[in-house]
Amino acid sequence: MVMGAIGLICLLFFREKADAVPAYVVAHDSTLAAIAEARPMSLSALRRVKGMGPAKLEKYGDGILEVLARNP
Repeated sequence: MVMGAIGLICLLFFREKADAVPAYVVAHDSTLAAIAEARPMSLSALRRVKGMGPAKLEKYGDGILEVLARNP
């Protein structure tokens, strides 16, 4: 699995930004792994990741892309 640092950073991001809900409610490990593997660079590419629906994309999409951009 390609989780590594990207997955951990995304998980920490979700914990901080998830409106006091557990990270697994925002994104399952499989979604984090898919994001880390796909490394999307746009909202439209992130939308194609299984588990990233319109609400999650709107609420967390920019932050996820920012994390990915800072961690090549």
